[in-house]
Amino acid sequence: MAGPVDGGPSVEPVAWWSADGQRWTAATVAGKGGNGFTDIEAGSGGLVGFRTSIGSTGSPTYLWTSADGHSWKPATGGGPLGLQSTGAGQGSPNGEFAGDGNRLQVFGSAIFAGTDPNQVYVSSDGTHWSKLAVTGDGGAASTAPDGQITAFLMRDGIFFSGPTGAWFGDATP
Repeated sequence: MAGPVDGGPSVEPVAWWSADGQRWTAATVAGKGGNGFTDIEAGSGGLVGFRTSIGSTGSPTYLWTSADGHSWKPATGGGPLGLQSTGAGQGSPNGEFAGDGNRLQVFGSAIFAGTDPNQVYVSSDGTHWSKLAVTGDGGAASTAPDGQITAFLMRDGIFFSGPTGAWFGDATP
């Protein structure tokens, strides 16, 4: 990973891929400069990566997508929940992203600071997202303040955990 020196010019994130874990090839990374990737999550049809632009106004985190890890491009709009419009993370994607190698998930509010109910979206490729309807005890997580609940995508639903308890809800597209 590479990044700017404080006050210096921004550079592209660096990513590498390997078919065997021994021989590595530099991936093509196009788009905005900034620091290296800070997190990469995997779905069965693609990857999402995150890069924080340290030193810029609000230090936004950018969302990138790749079908195979060989080439990366910035995602437009920050994902299904849009971008934070205020605060220290202004310009960053709303919600918490996770992946289990099969599905990608984003959980949170479309409005920064949790003024909208929390929502769950899933994707296999990080580009096409489906909103899940959560039923059962998991519905309580939709009214929890943003950032206080963590959602875990399970084989047969969503498990929510937070400071006031845990809930499980069935999830269907």
